[in-house]
Amino acid sequence: SLPAEYLVAGCDDGRAIILERLFGTQLKSFTFHEGPILALTSNSHGTAIYASGSDSRIAAFELIEASKESKEWILSSKERGQSHDIRALCLIDQDTLISGGVTTDICVYRLKDGNFIERRGVEGKATIKLRHISALPHEDVFHVATAGRLLLFQKSFSVELWEISPDTQDYLFISEFDCGDSAVICSDISKTGSLIFYSTSERSYVFKYRPGKISLEQKAQFDSVLAAKFVGNGQQLLCLRTDDFTGAPTLYSYSLKTQRGKVVHRFSTQFKGVARTLAVSKTAEFVIVGSKIGNKLALLRRGDDDQKYEESEIDSFVGRDVTFTCVSILPNNFECLIAYENNKFLFYNMDKRLLTRWSQHNLTKFPAEYLSRHNRINGAVFLPSAAREGFKTILYTHYSFITVNLGEPLKTGGEIIPEEEFFSEENNRKEMHGLTRIELQNPTLGLRIFNGGALSMEVDWSYIVSQMPEPLNTKRFGN
Repeated sequence: SLPAEYLVAGCDDGRAIILERLFGTQLKSFTFHEGPILALTSNSHGTAIYASGSDSRIAAFELIEASKESKEWILSSKERGQSHDIRALCLIDQDTLISGGVTTDICVYRLKDGNFIERRGVEGKATIKLRHISALPHEDVFHVATAGRLLLFQKSFSVELWEISPDTQDYLFISEFDCGDSAVICSDISKTGSLIFYSTSERSYVFKYRPGKISLEQKAQFDSVLAAKFVGNGQQLLCLRTDDFTGAPTLYSYSLKTQRGKVVHRFSTQFKGVARTLAVSKTAEFVIVGSKIGNKLALLRRGDDDQKYEESEIDSFVGRDVTFTCVSILPNNFECLIAYENNKFLFYNMDKRLLTRWSQHNLTKFPAEYLSRHNRINGAVFLPSAAREGFKTILYTHYSFITVNLGEPLKTGGEIIPEEEFFSEENNRKEMHGLTRIELQNPTLGLRIFNGGALSMEVDWSYIVSQMPEPLNTKRFGN
């Protein structure tokens, strides 16, 4: 942060003005930017300021010793960061700056003594493009109650309840829960569809739905939580929240029968970021909690006394620097699937705390053409099957479904298919050793089990394009 005596302002005309805070006297004005300044940040010592704008450039201003008795701000270095507006800046440490742009790129810049490293004579690139951020949600935003034929759809500031017609072709809108200015954090629906839960940034709510009367009755209200799942017959909610005093994650159980909640476990695992990933087995014997910041997963197993949980950490079998993207518990309730951002996935035996035999044999054998796709796995569903394993695994991304044949080993190798060929009609279904990928015509928000099959929630391309910022639209589709 800046020293108490300074204040910096970014102007619409591209000027960066440094002021003396007590009286508002202008100390320095820089006119480096050719458009409005959109983001400002400073280092922890208050000796460097970084400014970005609509001209896609970043400027670094340094406080130097002008003389023994005075200091002066100067323009010390500059960098062309991205192709369009740079709307966010964040210093990770003294040598690393991150920017976020309207084109959904995140870029990383190497610094030395607060200044950008010159490209000439430097090994590697000074700027690293980290990734494109998909315009589609990265977390679950809809839930299905098969018995009640209901669909709960989570939006930014509301939750919608829909009924699915018997032929699964039409949807009947039932009700919307408007949360005002409070953002919706998580939601869930019981298997029968009789209980609906959602949590906002302020409070958590449970409603009872009576389909015959088409009525909704509030059953409970308690503090906000980060994630929650209905357990058993739906009369218990297992929630993830943070301790009010320490900020550490805790597992919280709320009984709808007694209208009371209690902390059932305090985690010893040191999560670097907020733990928001929650996966619960059918009987809550196993619980997995994780934080994608720091890439930590903790496994809880209920002890013999049926009250307390035993805690252990799940290793990152594909490398500490590769973040997991999703965790799903299998129908057998003692194994789980963990997928990672490099598209690898594994099956983990929670009872034995070991990789399954399939994963032990195949974790290093994914085909090259499969791993080449920059299309992260968002979740998995498991369909009943006559195979020896008793179920079929289907992974889903925003743009494809991948079925896994656990009876056939994976084999390395395979050519990388060019981007334009993936979306041609003759390649919408690609068979590999042990894997079958089906490309989708429209992006999907997810996949759920419904009436012995799978229900996909798709998004129309025209809606996605209409919601894109103009620079991103132009970059991806042209004028």
